[in-house]
Amino acid sequence: MSINTNSVVIIVLSAILMACCGNVSVSNQKIMTDRSLPSQIDCIVDGAKKYCAPISKPGFIQVLQSENDSLIWEKEIYKQIMDSTLEHDVQIVYIQSISLQNKYLLITNEIGSSFCLNLSDCQITKLKNGSKSCQKY
Repeated sequence: MSINTNSVVIIVLSAILMACCGNVSVSNQKIMTDRSLPSQIDCIVDGAKKYCAPISKPGFIQVLQSENDSLIWEKEIYKQIMDSTLEHDVQIVYIQSISLQNKYLLITNEIGSSFCLNLSDCQITKLKNGSKSCQKY
């Protein structure tokens, strides 16, 4: 029996992706997950600090040094709640936007939840539906 090397590679890659990303499908020799990653949002530079929402860590904010991108600190803004009966990759909730409001960072995720991160003490406040301001915190 002859083994097609390409088929073996595709089967192995499918198994690896299923282990870390949930269900995958193989179509025309290409492996596809059920959801593509969203675009990386721009970091906000404020003096010597840069505030970022990395795609690699959904739900987290990282603060970097502007001059060399070294990590100063990071904070989990919200937890990723997963249902084991559903595909993992389609349940991940990414940060959609960040904006600087005085001493706060306003963070909105792709399902519309908004949070204020106090940059002085790292406290997080979840805003009521529809609110887009950190003014009263």
